[in-house]
Amino acid sequence: MFWGNDEALWLAVVAVVIMAGLLVRLGLAHFQREYLLGREFDSLNLPWMWRTFWKEFRGESKSVLGWYKVEVVKVVRQLAVPMLILAVIAVIGYWASYQWAVINLPKLLSSASSKDITNLVKDARQTIGLAQINQHLSAVFIFTNNLRATMLILLGGIASFSVLGMIAYLVNVGLVGVVLGVFKVIGYSPMLLFAAGLFPHGIFEIPALMLATAMMLRIGAIMVTPQIGKSMGQVIFELIADWLKVFLGVVVPLLAVAAIVETYVTPYILFAVMK
Repeated sequence: MFWGNDEALWLAVVAVVIMAGLLVRLGLAHFQREYLLGREFDSLNLPWMWRTFWKEFRGESKSVLGWYKVEVVKVVRQLAVPMLILAVIAVIGYWASYQWAVINLPKLLSSASSKDITNLVKDARQTIGLAQINQHLSAVFIFTNNLRATMLILLGGIASFSVLGMIAYLVNVGLVGVVLGVFKVIGYSPMLLFAAGLFPHGIFEIPALMLATAMMLRIGAIMVTPQIGKSMGQVIFELIADWLKVFLGVVVPLLAVAAIVETYVTPYILFAVMK
């Protein structure tokens, strides 16, 4: 309101309408009068919560290998449609943010002198060189940071029927597109930069992010879908168990490999390309 940005206010209105619609859908899906009168209300029963969660998390498997083959694979197969939706969103998000950077950054840089732009390119080269010479970010730091991001996606998704989780996913997608657009403006090939600076660790990190977000998207969809014979608490704990299967079974290993590659492989490739 201070800067007269009406677009932000209209986006807030749209967001409130979406959340209101999801809340109404939640009420229609779970709070049925006849069903509630015929059963006891949910209570804070910690032993029941643990049993519900552990039963769904363990499933019918008797070993870790069996858990992978049966439980993890079963949940991953259920993410085919959410993964397709996220892939389409990623392509559109990359393209839109890249185009925004390419179109708007030259206007911002038009008032800058050619010397300033030359120094910007030089600083970018020096930054890559320092990353190659002295590793400031360890693999452990990158790994824990990515874990924290996926956990925030889950918490935001549960609290908002996947809306906040999707916003976090779009922010990650948009940042990549903007960075590629910035380097395009200052004279680097975005495709070459993507191949050298993102692809080596991105082949592990991007699928991990998409799997965690896809599971979060599925949680939001199921929460607003009628689940006959199940209470709201049971549905939530079973969904969290499914999310944890994907998180521990697939996302964590992929993020661990991505952190190692991003620390010890990507900087050398990127420095070799950009120098």
